[in-house]
Amino acid sequence: MARKSRSSHPPIVEEAVDPDAPGDTVLDPFSGTGTTGEAAVGLGRNYIGVEIDARWEPVARARIERAATGGSGRTKP
Repeated sequence: MARKSRSSHPPIVEEAVDPDAPGDTVLDPFSGTGTTGEAAVGLGRNYIGVEIDARWEPVARARIERAATGGSGRTKP
């Protein structure tokens, strides 16, 4: 059964982050703009993101920091 999304990112991302495991760590080897990081932090997880393309780092960092402080919205590259 699908859950209703609690945020602005696609519900499939929340489904990939186990809702019954707060405090666990999510490793994303292809972090990109930080969608998975946003979901992980928003669901109370630790997050490690790796991205080879440095231009996405400020976008991902802002998005994840916003999720950590309870903010919402998306940052465009």
